[in-house]
Amino acid sequence: MIHRILIRTLSFFSAFSYPLTVFELHKWQMLEAEERAVSYAEIFEWLSRSPDTILSRHGFYALRFDGHMPIEEQIDRRGDRYLIAAEKHEKLRRVVRYLKKIPHVKAIALCNSLVFHYARPEGDIDLFLIAEEGAVWRTRLLAVLPFILLRQRSGEAKRHPVDLSFFVDEAHLDLSSLRLQNGDPYFSVWVQGLVPLYDPDNFIDALRTQNPWATAAHPQAVLPRRAAFYRDNAKPRFLLPRMSEGFAETIQERRFPDDIALEANKSSCIVVRDGVLKFHKNDRRADVRDHLQTVVDICN
Repeated sequence: MIHRILIRTLSFFSAFSYPLTVFELHKWQMLEAEERAVSYAEIFEWLSRSPDTILSRHGFYALRFDGHMPIEEQIDRRGDRYLIAAEKHEKLRRVVRYLKKIPHVKAIALCNSLVFHYARPEGDIDLFLIAEEGAVWRTRLLAVLPFILLRQRSGEAKRHPVDLSFFVDEAHLDLSSLRLQNGDPYFSVWVQGLVPLYDPDNFIDALRTQNPWATAAHPQAVLPRRAAFYRDNAKPRFLLPRMSEGFAETIQERRFPDDIALEANKSSCIVVRDGVLKFHKNDRRADVRDHLQTVVDICN
């Protein structure tokens, strides 16, 4: 059981050429039904007796058979991308300072690669927003508009673009219907990795409660908290003219690109429905799932 859990976890991160420390291996251990979490002592013991399976350098561990770059290059890239992530956090602070002033915003969370301090210069600052019930379209309009005007969105800004492509309202925190069939390991990591940046009413806790499948897969991935300047949960608000939800929806749908309009609700990648707006055109979840299974099969 221990072998399966740890191979599965390393296999997932090998899809990103991302070697793990022992702490990360313990935190992100990927469990299936009826499996129990592995202790630090068990991890150290397993690593010590798996030299044919595991590569180790400078406190980082990776699979020997993952087919990606040498572990030394992976470690160097982690260091380089950590420094890039630090640059992005400076812009992130300014972005959150604006977003939390939008009247209907209930919570803002960091997601995807920046959660792991693993960023490319042209990589997105990905954020997930929870809106007041019945206000997801108004929230998206006010959130996205300045980044459209300043050309700071993904595909427009050359460095540190801002990606606001996933919104739900407070009545639609159950994300289970958005999972891929036949397994979705990326989405469980995504849910457990959400980092609250603005969350005065603890909606990210509530979201985790409503998605127990993610917690069951990663029981050691406790909810992270950021430093004090991210935990400023005061509720400053813009004074804005009233706008109907229907009007906000209409003007945004009219501007949808053809690929969004044609693919909406055909899969869980692009979702446009009551309380949920998700626009992930380049969704890699199926590729990550297939990679994980291929590597696990090789290592077993």
